[in-house]
Amino acid sequence: MQAPDLGQAQRLADQGQSQIDAASEVVAKHARMVEATRAYEDAATPDLLERSINALTLSFPGLDLRSLDRLGAREAERLIGIPAEVGLGAHFLILDSVSSAHFDPERFHTLLRETSRLCSDDSRLSVVASQSSALEGLATSSRLVYEAWEVFESTLLRIRDDDTLMRRTIKFYGDFYEDVAGAFLAWYNLVAGIKEKPYAKLIQLDTTELARSLSRQERTAFLLQDDGASLRNASQHGNSFTLDGDEVIFKLRSYDGTLSRAEVIDRIFSFVESILAMSWSLRNALARLDIEVPLKANDAAYMNLTPFRLATLWLESDSSNLVDAKETATTWEFTMAIDQREVAPMALTFAQKLPEDVAAVSVRTPSSHTSLIVPFAAYERFHAAHDAALEPVHQVMALVVFRSECMVNGKAIVTPSDLMYTVATIGLPLLQKDDLSLIPLLRRVYSLTISYSVPDITRVVKGVFEVTRAPGAVRRLKLEATLTDWMNGPAPTFPAFQAVTVSK
Repeated sequence: MQAPDLGQAQRLADQGQSQIDAASEVVAKHARMVEATRAYEDAATPDLLERSINALTLSFPGLDLRSLDRLGAREAERLIGIPAEVGLGAHFLILDSVSSAHFDPERFHTLLRETSRLCSDDSRLSVVASQSSALEGLATSSRLVYEAWEVFESTLLRIRDDDTLMRRTIKFYGDFYEDVAGAFLAWYNLVAGIKEKPYAKLIQLDTTELARSLSRQERTAFLLQDDGASLRNASQHGNSFTLDGDEVIFKLRSYDGTLSRAEVIDRIFSFVESILAMSWSLRNALARLDIEVPLKANDAAYMNLTPFRLATLWLESDSSNLVDAKETATTWEFTMAIDQREVAPMALTFAQKLPEDVAAVSVRTPSSHTSLIVPFAAYERFHAAHDAALEPVHQVMALVVFRSECMVNGKAIVTPSDLMYTVATIGLPLLQKDDLSLIPLLRRVYSLTISYSVPDITRVVKGVFEVTRAPGAVRRLKLEATLTDWMNGPAPTFPAFQAVTVSK
């Protein structure tokens, strides 16, 4: 290749370098994908969740779990136009990686996009979710897919004979079809408006019938390449297929034909691909509506997906923070290298998601000893009052009441300066603007001054009451001067301690 002048030669060189750089990036991306796929398939690590995180770390080096989740949410919106809810961004990245390695990525993205569209009717989704056993059916499918994969993976590890592996793969498909897919097929029949029976009755139908009803409707035909009946029947009945070289010969009443091994594998992968896409979109839509799939404690423990494990993994994604994590029958305890201003918010965040059998969660810094005790109900009252407050004075009152319910060694952390500032916040506009709407707040803080035995503050509050009933210019000026001085003192703040225990 020749260039007419030096400038053109430089432009051609730049174009060539750009093409080399682009090709290098493609090769590097493919290498990362292969390495991540190997990590995901590494049976030497029995925990599927740990494997998934290892694979993501290899695919996206330098990102912690929270960053991966945010990245996944952006990628989901970019590729399929659907934002991912918290936790489902990372899940999207895992599925996207698996689809790139084993499925048809283009079809998988189409499936995710279209299944998300089917799940976009919030009212219909809520109705189905409220039906008996509908959410429980999804939870059971989670357990059963884990069981089926464990059994199949152990088969892959032990068996080296190709014919045996082919038979076991078809058997795995049968288990997946019957035990896992049924719940999702029933849900999509309902959310698409194809079936009207309640979920509890619909799930009793033959799984093949549920698949066929989706395949026969134009708006849902894309979900499945076929209804899968022939493979399902072959997996369930003895002597229904034979292997002859590269061919699988089926001898069923419903199907008598021959497929290559590759065609059989393709059909199996296609069905699994469909169910995985249906599952992600449905769970993402439910999460958008704050509808939780209720995984039983023993199922979560079997899959090593307990709430405590997930919380710990979330914290471990920032390895510089988590120092230690302990779980007892009724408590969670985390030691973290964080600023004391972050301790209470972290503990309260966990408290909002505690399982019913966990009574308290503690977050502390490594050097902490005495713990602040925060009743979660008190925090909920504070949060509601603070959000509903129309004026700053109501926010101050909510914060002081909250501090009066938080304890260290059995004593409330509310201080005289907290009460003085609150009295000033209420009393000054009451005296200066005759805002009698503040009287109920003044009565409330008056009760607090009595409860915490601060007679000097109590006397000032009584003085404000008296002046509002019997005005006196000189006394009013003296009270205003006192309250102005108190207003210039320290304002009450949200509790900041090195150790916080939130109790339910």
